[in-house]
Amino acid sequence: MENWGLIIFRESKLLFENNVSSLANQEYIVLAVCHELAHQWFGNLVTPAWWDDLWLNEGFASFVAQIGIQNIEPSSSVDERLIARDFHRALVTDALTTSHPIFATVSNPAQIGEIFDEISYSKGAAIIRMMSYFLGEDVFRDGLKKYLKENAYANTKTSDLWNALSTTAAEAGNSVNVTKIMEPWVHIIGYPVVTLSHNKTSHALKATQERFLLDENAKNTSMSIWPVPLTITSQKNLDWENPTVYWLNEKEMIIENTSIFTQEGWFIGNIKRAGYYRVNYDEDNWAAIIRQLNSDFQLIHPICRATLIDDAFWLARAGYLDQVTALQVSQYLPTENAYLPLQLMLNIWEEWGGLLAWSSGFGEIQHYVVNILQAKYKEFGWDEQDGETMSRRRLRVEVLRVACLFGQGDCSYSAQLIYNAWMRTPQVNRIPANYRSFVYCTAIRERGVLEWDFAWQQFKESRVATERSKLLQAMGCSREPWVLNRYLNRALTSDSISGANVESVISAVSKNPKGRFYAWKFVTENWNAVRNKYGENEFIDRRLIKGITRHFSTAWDLKQLEAFVKSLGKLGGGDLKWRQAIEKTRANARWLEKNEALIEDWMIAANSKV
Repeated sequence: MENWGLIIFRESKLLFENNVSSLANQEYIVLAVCHELAHQWFGNLVTPAWWDDLWLNEGFASFVAQIGIQNIEPSSSVDERLIARDFHRALVTDALTTSHPIFATVSNPAQIGEIFDEISYSKGAAIIRMMSYFLGEDVFRDGLKKYLKENAYANTKTSDLWNALSTTAAEAGNSVNVTKIMEPWVHIIGYPVVTLSHNKTSHALKATQERFLLDENAKNTSMSIWPVPLTITSQKNLDWENPTVYWLNEKEMIIENTSIFTQEGWFIGNIKRAGYYRVNYDEDNWAAIIRQLNSDFQLIHPICRATLIDDAFWLARAGYLDQVTALQVSQYLPTENAYLPLQLMLNIWEEWGGLLAWSSGFGEIQHYVVNILQAKYKEFGWDEQDGETMSRRRLRVEVLRVACLFGQGDCSYSAQLIYNAWMRTPQVNRIPANYRSFVYCTAIRERGVLEWDFAWQQFKESRVATERSKLLQAMGCSREPWVLNRYLNRALTSDSISGANVESVISAVSKNPKGRFYAWKFVTENWNAVRNKYGENEFIDRRLIKGITRHFSTAWDLKQLEAFVKSLGKLGGGDLKWRQAIEKTRANARWLEKNEALIEDWMIAANSKV
């Protein structure tokens, strides 16, 4: 908490112990410290006049915190971190009709808590980054200085920020109207998908925009138009650093520039994902991009490769693109060597691991993912090397984690081996700190109750908050129904599990495909008891709702969810999260119904070629 003069942290967000706390813990701590320090300016020195401008606090603190990390670890890219963390969170939530604008009307206390979410924090950070790109870094920085100096020790509104940035831009010779550009981005719910199609006769490019919605059957009643800073480059005229900005201020625009868009070659929009929008292409351009990725992927900027993967899979999830095209975009990945494209693809596979875990074709999906990761698994291995960048160290952990999650044989065996070594000498844990989360989970999943009981004992004895958190999550990985039910019951009855950690236990069990039903049954039968233990905290309510419904994806899930929400009556501070959970479950179920058999057939064909 960013009290002026006395910042308060939970132990897990401040205390780091060598050889026990992991790289992820270290990054989490640095991010938390930088975020709260940023609030000394954005929130304390300059304070929003009312809660509807909360994003002026949380969006800027989220954005500035990433800059702080780069100053500590220069090899860590602000762009990569914001795209991997904040863009992903915002783009998924903001694709729902139950999202809300950044500027959200607040008229009662329950609404205050609801806006402490991905929109105020992550979408806020994303549009701030977008401004820094179209204004230029120097103008943007000087404009922020002006905003802070002119409003020091005072209350502000979003309009004060727009005025400071517009004035600074004008002084620099750029007469951009920040208010006109940015007002739609903070007042309109959602974001656009821009579709680019090429006229091969005239060589003109048509750009159209519409609101991106995750559920393709959701009625899009929005006639909203965003001023989109559309950047484009092409195979024949590559420019990743200073691409031309075409302002898409209408629903449709024709770009006539024959020197850039020729009959041959591909084109790519939203360079470095500078803008807060997704991009779709005509069929021929997707085919040309896929050919380029398979022949020489390094010709395309790594951030753009990551954006192509992320956009393709989410466009397919929402019905804007066929699923086969999205799968084809990912086929080059065994040769990929950059952090961000691999990280975003690993995120998607993990999501699929939850959504498709009970699909008849999941074995084929496991086989495919393991085959794709095989080369990376051998390249990285388990041994960290001196002088490695933070990005490479993070990527090694993620490759190993997902390999173990999808049942890669050597990964699973190695994890069990080093966990069993720890069981033989409990007083000496030689499992590398960076690997403990997935090693604990893999051993408990693949072995039995002895491994679970050992983890429980270590959890009770540990006094390190980050270690306790790892063990708490790992104990949800068991495949034994009775063990999972025992764990859920202990969440309510054991003094070893605090009220604040009840949600963590339930979410850990729910994340496990074998435990999802038991977690849901436990929550629905013990809703009042669960909330009483953690004190009816609305922030924990929202985390719990998201955790237990994260991978709901069937008509049965939807029916159960709707019935339970109806039985609750007054939803209070959890109202928005329940409505979002229902909408996302409905979208997941429709996607699965449409694509489950197609994905299985595609995976069978792809695996047969290996």
